[in-house]
Amino acid sequence: MPSVSDGCFLLNWYEREDAGVPARRWWALALAAVALMIVLRLLLIAVPLERDEGGYAYIADQWRQGQAPYVHALETKPPGVFAAYALILQFGRSVEAIRLAGLAVALLTALLLWRFVRRAYGARVAGLAVAVTTLLMVAPRYLGFTLNAEMVMMPFILGAFLCLPFGRASRGWWSYLLCGVLLGAAVLIKPVALTEALPIAFVIAVGEGSWRTKCARGIAAGVGFVAVIGLCVALFAWWGAAREMVFWAFTYNLQYSTDLSAAARIQTLLYRVVFRGLLLRDWAIWLAAGVGAVGLARSRAPLARLFPLVWMLSSFVGVSASGRWTGHYFQQCLPAVGLLAAIGVSRIIDAIDARHVNLASKWAAIGMILMLVTIYPIVLDARSYLAGPQLARLVYGLNPFMEGEAVGHYLAAHTTPDETVFVFGTEGEFLFHARRRSATRFVFTYPLGGTHPRALEWQRQALAEVQRNNPRYIVAVNIGPSFYLNERAPKFLQNETVKMIAAQYVREAAVIVVGERQTKFMTETLPPPDQTPALVEIFRRR
Repeated sequence: MPSVSDGCFLLNWYEREDAGVPARRWWALALAAVALMIVLRLLLIAVPLERDEGGYAYIADQWRQGQAPYVHALETKPPGVFAAYALILQFGRSVEAIRLAGLAVALLTALLLWRFVRRAYGARVAGLAVAVTTLLMVAPRYLGFTLNAEMVMMPFILGAFLCLPFGRASRGWWSYLLCGVLLGAAVLIKPVALTEALPIAFVIAVGEGSWRTKCARGIAAGVGFVAVIGLCVALFAWWGAAREMVFWAFTYNLQYSTDLSAAARIQTLLYRVVFRGLLLRDWAIWLAAGVGAVGLARSRAPLARLFPLVWMLSSFVGVSASGRWTGHYFQQCLPAVGLLAAIGVSRIIDAIDARHVNLASKWAAIGMILMLVTIYPIVLDARSYLAGPQLARLVYGLNPFMEGEAVGHYLAAHTTPDETVFVFGTEGEFLFHARRRSATRFVFTYPLGGTHPRALEWQRQALAEVQRNNPRYIVAVNIGPSFYLNERAPKFLQNETVKMIAAQYVREAAVIVVGERQTKFMTETLPPPDQTPALVEIFRRR
């Protein structure tokens, strides 16, 4: 059994089990899962942008036109995700282009996961891990069809892991420097990626070499990390936005993450897991992951025993940071879950081999296990995958994502490029599809509706910007999750917007709710507001 003195961390400790079994069999399993993932994503390629994606796309589009994030368009994510979207928009501004970019990110994630797990655990576990993880990450219940920040940061995290001495001799200082650079890039996409410093520090701490050598490696990784963050801050300082970027991307997020009580966090987690059916869907995967954790705990190789558990812990802390447990937050821990499940399935295969059952029974049992951890969850989600664009309605209810393009195109047809639009709500997709500037930099309105001590100040800033820009249209979104107005938050902006609309604007179009999950975009003979509920109302300046 390899040890630390061999100069390798996690040196293919399944090498014995893989002996005599062609690696191409597990490579084929991984390829089959990736091919199925591609098919599932293509089925959902036209699902409209949700509000986070719409905000990223709008801010990236404005950035490409010279409008600096945080100064002219505000979101509470670091600039890395906007940079990623800006790159995507170079190739196309359509929903399909963004969905194809999500597919490319998923393929890169699968490739990096294969290389990382193959080095440490061998072809069998690598093939199983890629198969389970790839199909797990595309699941609609984890919003796997979207391109959120968690998906974009994952290749950088896996790239950082690949810079460490998994399955090979110790790496030079440059490799640890690159590890820090990639982790820093992941943090610049979403701050919770910082939790993945824990497994990196673990590898450095328990690896080979003296403490002086280990400290040098840690310093190299730290230098790479600080260099990337520092370069980003310097760029925004050049644009005159460093203070704004640091506050909204990091300081505000830290405050936001500590906003909920422990009881509220537990209640939200139970809702996500139980009422969203995550246990029903993924019970076989979690059971296999449990078997894997037990197998690691009983292993005689201490390093191999601990790393996947450390990674699981770090990623779960990242998922849990805000206490909101939104579906796409889980994306951060799914590769760690997939690795543990793969180890568990591999252990079960070993147990089947040990029983010396006949070949037909053996492969029937293995086939059933593989079906449970890969195909069974997809069968449960079949309705979602076959829904096409209507999946947005199934997943998000009456949130106005299905109507995003229609509202955007209407605004584009009735305004000139130099006119602005004020969206009372967090619906950047309206502005993105309209190709029109927001009348306020607060494209992401959640901070305005929260209980932050500066909420009233920000509401006053937003109103002043709207009054100064004199928007041609005001779009009011009449659903709570859009503005997310806390009952204890100030109502200043809401009240002033109502007064502004009454005095200066006329109701010109609306998205009317005509059924439990049906809406209709109307521009003529609008029903009275007090008789028919309107999901979105469009007001034109008189």
